[in-house]
Amino acid sequence: MLLRLSILMIVVPLLELALLFQINKYVGLIPTIGIVVVTGFLGASLARYQGRNAWQNVQLAMKQGRMPSTEISEGILIFVAGLLLITPGLITDTTGFLLLVPVFRRRVARALQAWFRKNATVQFHSAASAFTSASAPFETYSDIETTDAQRPSVRVVDPSQGKLSDDT
Repeated sequence: MLLRLSILMIVVPLLELALLFQINKYVGLIPTIGIVVVTGFLGASLARYQGRNAWQNVQLAMKQGRMPSTEISEGILIFVAGLLLITPGLITDTTGFLLLVPVFRRRVARALQAWFRKNATVQFHSAASAFTSASAPFETYSDIETTDAQRPSVRVVDPSQGKLSDDT
């Protein structure tokens, strides 16, 4: 993973420079700089507007009692789009603008959520576990003596029925 990220951090700026040099050949230095500056400002303002909407959608989902996982994923992608848009270059700008298109962003969000469901491991720990075993804060419940009052309740959603059930 670190190797891929390192390669990406080297290759993308080199491609950006090559593309900017090619555009400079055809339109000149000032228009090339203008394109980079205008896309940065336009992209940042669009990302800011959509970020505000994403935050409102997260709050609405929470008020409705829904887990706002899709809304949070889209908010993160809007943030990434903003970062890409303020980075000078046309490849990053194009990627950033694509992430600001709701249909494209939703598809990317769903793909990321599917990847995380497949590859991520989630562990829950009570606050009492930090006090019980300071030398090993990441132990599981089976390794730590806790009372039922110290264990968090877990709510499980049955996707076929859309109902919540309590498991404690």
